[in-house]
Amino acid sequence: LKRPKLFRKKSISNLKRLELEVTWQAVSYLFAMCICWIIFTSVFYKGDVSGVTYPLYCVACFLMPFQGFLNSLIYFRPRAARYWRQRRRKLEKERRAREKGAASKCVASSALSVLPGDDQSVGPG
Repeated sequence: LKRPKLFRKKSISNLKRLELEVTWQAVSYLFAMCICWIIFTSVFYKGDVSGVTYPLYCVACFLMPFQGFLNSLIYFRPRAARYWRQRRRKLEKERRAREKGAASKCVASSALSVLPGDDQSVGPG
């Protein structure tokens, strides 16, 4: 009996990896929210904005759009990581192919340089 694809060892390890990635992404969203909202809420907690210094008010107002920027970084990070991982694999594959091609050319050229009956292959004399 063939086991369903979902229950194979490789797919289980892939599921665990995916679960871990989703967990870290969720924690990152929570972390971004906490950074931005704790500072923002602490600035305006009293309800009296007149007591807040201008630089602190500017920081609080900067953090709300900054949370959206952090969220976009968190959202696109897995896609960017996948792109760079695939690009690195492709470049390594091309490099190995070039090295293999260069090595086979060297072997072929050295084999061609020593042909029987070649006048250059015979030493002086």
